[in-house]
Amino acid sequence: MCTCIAMRKNCFLFGRNMDIDYSFGEQVIITPRNFPLTFKKTEPLGKHYAIIGMAAEAEGYPLYAEGINENGLCMAALKFPHNARYTESSSTGKTGIAPYELIPWVLGKCRNLTEARTLMTETEIINIPFNENLSVSPLHWMISDSSSSLVLECTEKGMKIYDNPTDVLTNNPPFPAQLQNLTKYSHLKTDFNPENAYSLGLGAVGLPGDFSSPSRFARADFLLKNTPESETTVSDFFHILDNLAVPRGAVITPDGKYHFTTYSCCMDIKEQRYYFKTCHSGSIFSVSLTPETSGGSKIISFKLPQENNFRAFPL
Repeated sequence: MCTCIAMRKNCFLFGRNMDIDYSFGEQVIITPRNFPLTFKKTEPLGKHYAIIGMAAEAEGYPLYAEGINENGLCMAALKFPHNARYTESSSTGKTGIAPYELIPWVLGKCRNLTEARTLMTETEIINIPFNENLSVSPLHWMISDSSSSLVLECTEKGMKIYDNPTDVLTNNPPFPAQLQNLTKYSHLKTDFNPENAYSLGLGAVGLPGDFSSPSRFARADFLLKNTPESETTVSDFFHILDNLAVPRGAVITPDGKYHFTTYSCCMDIKEQRYYFKTCHSGSIFSVSLTPETSGGSKIISFKLPQENNFRAFPL
């Protein structure tokens, strides 16, 4: 379970909640332009656009959950269990890319969403794990720039690229069904204030508050649509993610594990800055993609804080 959103008001922001029941070794990783990105079925990228995002480092390779490149193109991978189906082998003349390679493949090569869409029509996602100890994850992806968003899904019907008018992605069901589900909430509004009403906010009665994927999708769509057009900030973005976050204990997996929001992030395209906060701390941290960090040949890693940062005002 995860939620990804993009916001275009007075600025372009992109980010997600990572909802999971384990740590995957996540850390903020910068992949500079000259770090060689290798792929199982095609030639490596010796030079590419610099990328920053949350990733695990495995055998010196960045396994990105989401990221932004130096041009402002953003991409996130979300779990898509039971529905994801990848090609077993590349035989169509397209470039075969493993699921874990897709984010560096797209962000390393593309400046914008138009280029990403074209690249994906020339790519097929093949069922190859990173190594024998890491299984292939069932995923789908949201890709965004300052103009719009798209969703990429691979199912038994093949690979589909969808325009995403909502700027939202969660998990199951497939994206077309998520859009259809939104029609149930089209009557909701924020300025419903009947005479003698006992409370504000009655216009959103019926908006689902549970943590299922369709409910988080509908809630995110409602909140994004009603965000003020001006003066939107990174703090506003995190407030929306907070409304979509899963508290520890609210969702328990079939094997008895807590499934909750381990971190939230926001990428500011104009500032080329990656903001994040973790379940261990309410503080928001940031790492910038700078000319110095973008131009090297070695990945740069930043470990996440593991302690609370609560500060008391002096009396």
